[in-house]
Amino acid sequence: MILLNKTSRAVLFGGTLLIPLKPTTVDGKLSDVKKMYPGIAAMLDSGDIETLTKAAAAEAEKELAAKTIEELQAYAKEQGIDLGNASTKEDILAAIEAAK
Repeated sequence: MILLNKTSRAVLFGGTLLIPLKPTTVDGKLSDVKKMYPGIAAMLDSGDIETLTKAAAAEAEKELAAKTIEELQAYAKEQGIDLGNASTKEDILAAIEAAK
């Protein structure tokens, strides 16, 4: 299943890190995840986290890639992602991906 964290903070559960606005593939069934992680279940029920189809995940990836360097830098700062010396869009996207 693919999950999308719609909050402005990273969410960690069971070794999986959900970075805001970054589609993340999670192993297992939705019902099992909800059963094992009540906090995640609550976030799914409230809409803070949503499940995505592969097509919707690809579109979310495109939206992230379409951001300007300034938008990506602001996003990384907001998420506490260290960009190091990354200054090009490709390097910044790679640093964001690596933080996953």
